Amino acid sequence: MPQGVKTLQQGKKHVSELTEKGNKGLISIREAGARKVTEVTNHMASIRSILDQKEAAAIAAIEDAQARRIEKLQKEIAQYNACTPELTKLVDVRCPSPS
Repeated sequence: MPQGVKTLQQGKKHVSELTEKGNKGLISIREAGARKVTEVTNHMASIRSILDQKEAAAIAAIEDAQARRIEKLQKEIAQYNACTPELTKLVDVRCPSPS
C-alpha cells in the first residue's frame, strides 16, 4: 500500500508539472500571438499612411492639372468672346442674311 500511495503521489506531481508547463505554454503562445497582431497592425498602419500620402499627392497632381486646363480653357473662351462681335460684323457685312 505505501508503494501505491507513493506511485499515486508521483503521478499527481507529474500531472501537476505537466499542467503547469501547459499553462505556461498557453501564456507564451497568447503573448506571442498578441505581439504578432501588434506587429501586423503597426505594419498595416504604416502601409495605410504611405498609401494616404500617395493618394494625396495623386489627387493634388490631378487637381493642379485640372486647374491649369480650366484656366487655359477660360482664357481661350475669353479670347473667342472678344473676337465674336468682330467676326459677327464681318460675316454680316460680307454675307448679308437673305431677307
